[in-house]
Amino acid sequence: MGKTLCSGSQCYTVLVKKSPGLERLPGVLERRYSDFLALFVGLRRRHPSCPLRDFPFPRKALLGNFTAEVITERSLAFRRLLARVHATPELRRSTEFADFTWGREVRRAHRLMAAGQFEDAAVLLENAYSVQEKILGDGDRDTFVTLAILTACLNAVDNVAEAQKYAEIALGKRVVQSWGGGERERSELEVPLLVLAIRLWWAVGKEKRDLEARLKEVKDSGVNVDALPTLLELVLKKDNASFYS
Repeated sequence: MGKTLCSGSQCYTVLVKKSPGLERLPGVLERRYSDFLALFVGLRRRHPSCPLRDFPFPRKALLGNFTAEVITERSLAFRRLLARVHATPELRRSTEFADFTWGREVRRAHRLMAAGQFEDAAVLLENAYSVQEKILGDGDRDTFVTLAILTACLNAVDNVAEAQKYAEIALGKRVVQSWGGGERERSELEVPLLVLAIRLWWAVGKEKRDLEARLKEVKDSGVNVDALPTLLELVLKKDNASFYS
């Protein structure tokens, strides 16, 4: 964990990696002292039996908040805090940790998309996905949602190659099963993503018969695919938070 200055306040840069050492594309978070404090207080309030009851959270200094000594002390404490949260499944899957690690980027991306700033939104969503992939994994429902929204965002600016890449990651984890099999909860983004993916596969010259077969399964199950909104329409119409678990 390092530190940087942003908007006149002391910010701490968190690199999210799957394993220690060099990593080509780590997730990057910039958070203030108040963000770490909100995470700590929120987790202790909602999870009173969690292993944070005796955690020595650094106090807010009345003077000298930006001295090297204070910054180093806080950085070490914040690193230990995040490690403890990540090591505890209940806390790692909490809404507080989700909001701290990727939720605010997703919300900001939605505001940018609503304003038509799709390229800027895509940057935030790519970073959110990078964080989720390391914390939750590619097969997680929330990771899938971010991938689907990112695909819609990239397709909106005709970045077909990148849109196809992220759609393939999403579909490879979520729609690989037979549509009629299993009891897995499905996201309402899945079918619109599948429809868009067929177009993307065609655009990049990739074999799409498997996707078309999956779409036929969907239609045969009684879903009126033609009446559904496009992926982008669906994403823009609703608050993105409603898609997440």
